[in-house]
Amino acid sequence: MAHSQVKLEKPVDQLASLHDLDVARMRGRFDLLLATQPESLQRYGRLLFERIAVSNWSVEWNLARWLGARSGLTATHQERLVAVNVFGLGYIRLHDDRLDGERQEADEVAARALEALLFEAACGELHELVGEDPSFWHSFEAIMAGWEQAAIDPAADIDVRSMSPAQIDRLADIGAPLLITCAACAALGPGIPEHGAMEKPVRHYLSAAVLYDHMKDWADDLAAGRPNLFVAAMLENQPENPDHDTIRQQIQRALIQIHDVQSYSALVIQELVRGADAAQALGMETFAQHLRALAGQANETGAQTLEGIQQYLMQGTALFFPV
Repeated sequence: MAHSQVKLEKPVDQLASLHDLDVARMRGRFDLLLATQPESLQRYGRLLFERIAVSNWSVEWNLARWLGARSGLTATHQERLVAVNVFGLGYIRLHDDRLDGERQEADEVAARALEALLFEAACGELHELVGEDPSFWHSFEAIMAGWEQAAIDPAADIDVRSMSPAQIDRLADIGAPLLITCAACAALGPGIPEHGAMEKPVRHYLSAAVLYDHMKDWADDLAAGRPNLFVAAMLENQPENPDHDTIRQQIQRALIQIHDVQSYSALVIQELVRGADAAQALGMETFAQHLRALAGQANETGAQTLEGIQQYLMQGTALFFPV
C-alpha cells in the first residue's frame, strides 16, 4: 500500500455523545412497537435496544440532527428521522448478525420476526414523513439494492494495497442504509445543500468505518473464516491453498514488518479527515469534530497494534497467534 502516514492537526476534538432525550424517546418507541408482541420477542427487542443505545453508534443516532439542522428541517422532522435511523440500525444489526453467523439471544424465528418488525417501523416513519415522493423512493431502492449487493459480496475485487478513490468510496455501500437520511433530508429540506455534497462526509465516514472495523476485528474474522480487508492487506500474495495456518503465518510476517499496518491505519485516518473536511465545508461543525475525534481514536488503535507487535518481538511469544 502506498498511502503515506496521515498527521492529525487537532487530536483534541471530542466524540459526539447520544442525546439523553433521544434515547428516552426511542426506548419508549421500542416498547410501544413491541407491546403487542410475545413476551420472548419483547425481551429480545429490549436487549437489542440496549445494545445499540451506546456511543459506538453516535453517528447513526446524531446524523438526522446534524443533517436536519443544516437542511432547515423542523425539530419534529429531525426526531422522526432519528427514529428511522434507530429502527434501521436495529434491523441492520440483526441482519448482519444473521449473515455473519453470530450467536443470537433468541431463536432464528424470533430474530427474523424482530428484523422484519424494525424494517417495517423504519419504512412506516419514512412514508409518513415524505409520502410517495417518487424521487425519494427511487433513491431508497437504489441505496438498499447497493447495500444488499455489498452484503452478498463485500469488496470482493478490491485490493486494499492499491485502492483507487472510487474503490474506497465503494466501501461505503457496506453501510449504505445510513445514506437514506441524506435522501430524506433532500426530500424534506427547504434549505438543503446539493445532495452529493451532503452525502460526501457520510460516505467518507462509512468507508473509514468499514476499514476500521476490519482492522479491529481481523483476528475474529480470520478465526471465523469471514472475508476481512485488513487480513487481505497483510497478505503480499494470496496463497494458492488458503488454509488457516498458511494465512496466519503470512499475516505474522506482515505484522512484524510493520509498514503495512501503518499504511492501513493511515488509510482509515485519511478517510475520516476527508469526511471531517467535507462536513466542515457544509457548516456541520459537530459532525466534523466527531470525525476528527474518530481519526484520533483510529490513530491510537494503530499505535496500540504496533505496540503489541513490538511486545511480540521482544518477548518472543505468540501474542497475536495463541495456540
